[in-house]
Amino acid sequence: SVVPQGPSLQEAVTSCSWLIALPGVSVADLEVARAEALALDELLVPTQRKGKAVVHDVRPGIVAVQPAHDAASPDLVPMGGAAFIAELATQPRAVRPAEFLLGLGYDPLAARVRRLNQWIAHDGDRREPLGAPATSHAHAELRAT
Repeated sequence: SVVPQGPSLQEAVTSCSWLIALPGVSVADLEVARAEALALDELLVPTQRKGKAVVHDVRPGIVAVQPAHDAASPDLVPMGGAAFIAELATQPRAVRPAEFLLGLGYDPLAARVRRLNQWIAHDGDRREPLGAPATSHAHAELRAT
């Protein structure tokens, strides 16, 4: 007999956490941009969808933004720059890191971005799909070296 399957990973993931580093941006300037963006009711960003120019409100998709410390990922956080961890929603519409950066007023091509986690909702809790702890990405970095 066929065993019913749950949703696909793409359907189950509700948000992703991203480490975003901006060379040449001060921590103070980044904090001002973060606070201003989170205080807005909407954050309109121009983008391309299916070959057409559209404007999307990315503010509902910004779940959380917090400063990242140099020790979090020294290979990614530049000297003379600032970094933060942004949790961006994937549902009902995914917010891409590039769209988020445009909304903050930064050039996405100048940023260094690394996905840290994918999050799903499970029994009222938030967890990674395979049940690994939130800091589990470190073992993958060690294997990759």
